Amino acid sequence: LALGTVRADVERAFGVGFSYPMRGWHTYAAREDGARRFLSLFYADGVLVALEYYVPKLDRAPGLAARDYGAFRLSPGDVALGATTASLDERYTVAVGGPAPVVYAEAYEARFPGGVAYVMGNDGRIERLGLYAAT
Repeated sequence: LALGTVRADVERAFGVGFSYPMRGWHTYAAREDGARRFLSLFYADGVLVALEYYVPKLDRAPGLAARDYGAFRLSPGDVALGATTASLDERYTVAVGGPAPVVYAEAYEARFPGGVAYVMGNDGRIERLGLYAAT
């Protein structure tokens, strides 16, 4: 799954997503290594421009049935949910102007031509991955 993927191709592979956490986002429940995760996608003009893969906060998450889509990672770097934030390589720096520390105490970013990747977590554990096209 990559930024720039056409929505019809995503839906052919994943099905139609559930509108969550807000209008415009299309969310799927995934099961990876026995744990429930959410994959939320956002499109502009029918093209994928943002995605987030995260551990849902149980008190607010809808009860979507989880499917096994395989492992999701940010590449390069093979960044995964549940890994330690200390395992991030030099491409990731403390996020500047990125996610507010309301839910996640730690936020890192890696900028690349065409966008930015965010890694967010608490207590040294990665709980959310985000990938956003440049606007």
